[in-house]
Amino acid sequence: MLYSKLLSTSGRDLGSLVLLVCVQALFAQPTINYQPISQRTAIGSSVSFSVTVDGPSLMSYQWRKNGIDLEGKTNRQLQLTNIQQEDVGWYDVVATDTKGSTASNRAGLSAIIDIDPQFDRSMSIVSENDDLSVIWEGEGVLETSDDLAESSWEFFSETSPSKIGPTSEGNAFYRLRNPQPRSVPITLPPAYDGETLLPMIVMLHGPSEFPNYINGYMKIHAQAANYGLIYASPDGVKGPGGNFFWDATDACCNFVNSEADDVAFLHSLIIEALKTLSVDPKRVYFVGHSNGGFMSYRMACEYPNLIAGIASLAGATFKNPDHCTPSEPVNILQIHGTADFAIRYNGGSTGLSPYPGAMQSIQTWGTYNGCENLISDEAASLDLDFNVAGLDTTVTKYMKYPQGGAVELWTINDGGHSPIITVGQNTSEFPLRVIEWLLDRPKT
Repeated sequence: MLYSKLLSTSGRDLGSLVLLVCVQALFAQPTINYQPISQRTAIGSSVSFSVTVDGPSLMSYQWRKNGIDLEGKTNRQLQLTNIQQEDVGWYDVVATDTKGSTASNRAGLSAIIDIDPQFDRSMSIVSENDDLSVIWEGEGVLETSDDLAESSWEFFSETSPSKIGPTSEGNAFYRLRNPQPRSVPITLPPAYDGETLLPMIVMLHGPSEFPNYINGYMKIHAQAANYGLIYASPDGVKGPGGNFFWDATDACCNFVNSEADDVAFLHSLIIEALKTLSVDPKRVYFVGHSNGGFMSYRMACEYPNLIAGIASLAGATFKNPDHCTPSEPVNILQIHGTADFAIRYNGGSTGLSPYPGAMQSIQTWGTYNGCENLISDEAASLDLDFNVAGLDTTVTKYMKYPQGGAVELWTINDGGHSPIITVGQNTSEFPLRVIEWLLDRPKT
């Protein structure tokens, strides 16, 4: 409006405007046309950040990490080699010419490390009728040796109990070996400094030949840097058909009678992360899709003392409430589409065992947590699924619950087993809503 008014006045005023524009151009600061882009990379890798700048007489660049000048980093492009944990952070550059300085946007550097959860199975030797047997629980391959040299161990058995001979036989050594060692990639966000305690999300996939799909699908991984999340993405066990799965509840989804002990594996992951990384013990969360949702519920049942909350998309808890006996409350968020024909909204059976519906799952956990007053909160409706027009999701929640024991159900009306979270470059409310719901509910 000011520009139009000046043009409509006298020629003298117009000349003043032209002079003003020329003066502003003369003293204009440099303009950054291409901003540095956030990146994730593995430890030991190399990355580069760069900018393009418009300026009549550009003089210098100064790169910064977390607002502090990096000595000698004065080129248009910043090269970082052999990335280590201490390199994660927020990077920007100040471009300076004779007219002034301009700072770029911040770009985050996240580092991916691997954690190897310890395989620690207890075993015991029992005697019956002068025969000795080794017994253990869960997965494990029994090996034997006549000495303790690493190269001398040989396969003995993979079935418990395993007879090792009469008591009259000579001495021998036995150990359990992990039959399916699994490293877990952990993404450290730019906020990671090794001292500040940060929340951790463990993301669990559904049954799939490509378990890494979960990182791109839910888009929580993409938001980890912005929210300062330590992000873990473990794989389940690979079945004979090629699909990775979790041995979660009795309903889902160990169809091959695997002896894999996923509860122990994920528990070891949490313990190792708490021991070696700056993880906030009051903000450890599990998020899972389908079979991963079932597994998230299983972990909440088994280790409520370690888990602040879970978010289950298209999963369910145990059908029989007696199969889960949590010792303390856990925050529970169930998300489910009414048009889910794989894991049905109102419950069903996978062929292994029945599973409860979405409403029954939260009612069961409402009982565990000691919640009261379950209501439908129409004002809290959400837009989570691009495949359904408008506010597609209704919220049902307990209004009265103990600290650390909130329970909610997000019902995606006409939503399927895998809601459409992304269309092109656009992402629905889903990842931000889930992350914020969890982070708002730490363990007490």
